Amino acid sequence: MPLPYHRQFANLKSYLAAYGGLYGFWAYFSLRLGQKGKLVKVKPPGARHPATVRRATVDVGVWDEVFISGEYAPPSAHSAPEYIIDAGANIGLTSIFYAIAFPKATIIAIEPAEENWDLLQRNASAYPQIKPTLAALWPTTTRVNIANPTDASVSFYCSETNGDGTVQTVTVPGLMQQHEMPHIDILKVDVEGAEKAIFSAAAPWIGKVRRFAIEFHDRKVPGCRASFEAVVPPSTSECIRKGQTDHITMKSESIPLNSHP
Repeated sequence: MPLPYHRQFANLKSYLAAYGGLYGFWAYFSLRLGQKGKLVKVKPPGARHPATVRRATVDVGVWDEVFISGEYAPPSAHSAPEYIIDAGANIGLTSIFYAIAFPKATIIAIEPAEENWDLLQRNASAYPQIKPTLAALWPTTTRVNIANPTDASVSFYCSETNGDGTVQTVTVPGLMQQHEMPHIDILKVDVEGAEKAIFSAAAPWIGKVRRFAIEFHDRKVPGCRASFEAVVPPSTSECIRKGQTDHITMKSESIPLNSHP
């Protein structure tokens, strides 16, 4: 259902404010008008390179969250991050946001769906610091399946198999070792409920993460937030909600960072 006119006008004004000029007007309508699903190239605010999205699809909603609403902008000033994991990278828009904001950071963009993988690779190609990975973040190294391949591309979630699935998994410790990361400055997790399994087995590595940006999916998989709070009690962290994302920062006295993964 189309947005009411007053909502559309407010959204357009947000684009003009984000871009600071008429390009925002062009970007707003380029993303929405025309053949649905057609690939269109639009520059994010402050970017030198355009990103490719599927016009008039859920990609546009993600664009608005990431680039217009600033849902993944860290809510407070900290030292510039060096290592970022983007789990549930989709077509790479959040990774691009991080690459623009933190050009010296290494960003591991993890996406399990072939439907999104080609665009993720295309969008990451302009940013050498983004490392695309075709996989699902999981508590163990195995193979899983996408359980809902006919749903919207931002809603894919993986299901456990006997190791004979179509999607390879990666673990946080494995990524840290592969990319020589002594710690993780930002762990962004939007994995449609798999966060319950991931954090249920996170005790060995959770202390090496300084900040989290998590969308919890308790409606889909009950217990997601509880699994996180079991390893990161609220008393040891500070949380600020932006949109659907919880930005959780470890209190300095609660960060037992080790020098090696």
